[in-house]
Amino acid sequence: MSRTSPICLTSSLLLLAACASEQRHSAPVPTSAAQSTAIESTAVELTAIESTAVETTRVEVAPVASTESVGAAATDATGATPGAAGIGDSLIPKQGNGGYDVESYDIALDLDAAAGPLRGTTRIRATATSHLSRFNLDFHGMTVDAITVDGAQASFAREGDELIVTPPTPLALGRPFDCTVTYNGKPEGVRDPSMPMFAMGWTVRDGEAYVFSQPAGAMTWFPCNDHPKDKALFRISLRVPKPLDAVANGVLVETIEEESARTFVWRARDPMATYLATVAIAELDAETYHTAEGLEITNWFTRKSKESSRKAFQKTDEVLAFFSQAFGPYPFEISGNILTNARIPGALETQTKPVYGAGTGSEDIIAHELAHQWFGNAVCVEDWNDIWINEGIAEYAAWMYYESHAGREKFLDKVRSNYGMARMMKASAPGRVTVEEMFGANVYVRGPIALHMVRESVGDERFLALMRKWVADHLHGNATLEQFLAHVEAEAGADVRAKFEPWIFDAEMPKVEEWEAVLRERRARREAERAERTEKRRRNHDAANAPRDATGGDATGGDATGGDATGKGEPKPDKPSEKSPEKSPEKSPEKPSEKPADEPTDG
Repeated sequence: MSRTSPICLTSSLLLLAACASEQRHSAPVPTSAAQSTAIESTAVELTAIESTAVETTRVEVAPVASTESVGAAATDATGATPGAAGIGDSLIPKQGNGGYDVESYDIALDLDAAAGPLRGTTRIRATATSHLSRFNLDFHGMTVDAITVDGAQASFAREGDELIVTPPTPLALGRPFDCTVTYNGKPEGVRDPSMPMFAMGWTVRDGEAYVFSQPAGAMTWFPCNDHPKDKALFRISLRVPKPLDAVANGVLVETIEEESARTFVWRARDPMATYLATVAIAELDAETYHTAEGLEITNWFTRKSKESSRKAFQKTDEVLAFFSQAFGPYPFEISGNILTNARIPGALETQTKPVYGAGTGSEDIIAHELAHQWFGNAVCVEDWNDIWINEGIAEYAAWMYYESHAGREKFLDKVRSNYGMARMMKASAPGRVTVEEMFGANVYVRGPIALHMVRESVGDERFLALMRKWVADHLHGNATLEQFLAHVEAEAGADVRAKFEPWIFDAEMPKVEEWEAVLRERRARREAERAERTEKRRRNHDAANAPRDATGGDATGGDATGGDATGKGEPKPDKPSEKSPEKSPEKSPEKPSEKPADEPTDG
């Protein structure tokens, strides 16, 4: 994710937590005939995904290791136990769930208006990783109508954002199973301490709907195992009234036309974390073109966006070409961007189609989000404490793209400026974050400098080889920061790892004397310039407020005709200046400092 300056939004959140008895007796909501047809075709498509013209390697979804149930009920007579209400993340322990591994999601949403309520069906194909008497899904708000497991009615209960599902019979270790949840209601975003200024997940703005879910907003629109550790395949079907368009991840595989509605069916056939799934429902303009290698790029723009805000997206192919050369082939079958009308102060690297808040489509942010397709999407964080391997690497990749067209000197100036900013902000260790620091200067400003130190230690050729191998070794899977450290040691040596680690783990950021000298020189130059401006204002002030005699001469003896006043009549008393009240030089207002915000003060 990329962040610009925060924008405070006033969002009224309604937490809908219906009691279990009301949930159990609600009647299922019927779907349209078109959507039923789309849903029924899912099982075959997700079991055997057909090949396409795009030459892209496909991989199996990596299984999620079993997590012991915390505070679970006693083992039943069959030896089954409840799955854990949490996947075991070190920063957000209750996010995700244990006891099963999701292989695919088939999500079908039916809306009468983008800003209105929806009717939804989500089918989850999973495998039990322990002997389960019951399991949990993450689901926020809305009303659950019914749940089936392998076609049989299951009982369920709600506890906050936990949807607890009890199948008719226990699920044996290693058993594949299907869970289908039907639900309805108006999706509402959820506040998260990592991003407290606005609600995450389903977002509505001026009759348009968008999804920004990092880190835990996916549960606002479909029931899921909402943690990046459990990647899965996705099929998303969206039925919306005309003339609205509906865009999601991956490739558009079908459009079903009705008299007053359309169903758009999208399929992402590479494993994807739940927070990377997205939806955009609005009247959209699409610009499609292909790279020389045949990759399709489609940029989607809300019609409420300004033409000027779309310009930077025209460089998408150029950015992708640079990253492909640097880090290896683009890892997905399609690419593009979605520029929204949402009041979100940044963008999110949603897989194959990053989404951007209104006005955030600048070249540097676009480069950051596209870099995430390699670092964050193809190789995804396993624990949120290791978010540096997503954000720190993606931001440095964006700096490298800047270097490719701005030149080495401007790139190094950018690195030094960020170093100065990190020092000024006292950025903490990017490898030891709190929930509140996940998207802070420690990760985005200090974090990229850590990777720069590796590059400087080994040189460009070895550095790029190291990064390409990192992607190849973990393609379409998850990874940890410790694995990256071990990778650096294996590819570059223990001495490089030792130089790299303080930038990741030390509470105080290491100092680089060469950069400190440059920053001191800059500060001295700015102080000299500031002193010169102050002196110039003082001289102008003194000249404008010097005393004058009655004839316009100054008080040193000049008369009105320019002669001296030593015997040519008595001068009249001085009159105060009529221009403005006299001010002392000390209180003369000074222009704002021209010192960049990204450099530290002395000390």
